[in-house]
Amino acid sequence: ASDVYKRQKQSSIDTAITDAYKLLGRKPDSEGYDYWAKQLKLDPTFDLASSFKQSEEYKYKNPT
Repeated sequence: ASDVYKRQKQSSIDTAITDAYKLLGRKPDSEGYDYWAKQLKLDPTFDLASSFKQSEEYKYKNPT
């Protein structure tokens, strides 16, 4: 059962990261993906979208 749980957890992490990168209009690079996956594994309640919206890349692509 633990393997299934791990796959489900990884799947939700993968989806969260992929969705967050859509805010930047691109797919995740491997270094960025690994960084955010680590953050989410350490804290499953981490607000990925909020972090992305505060990034320089997001602000550059979405000027106010």
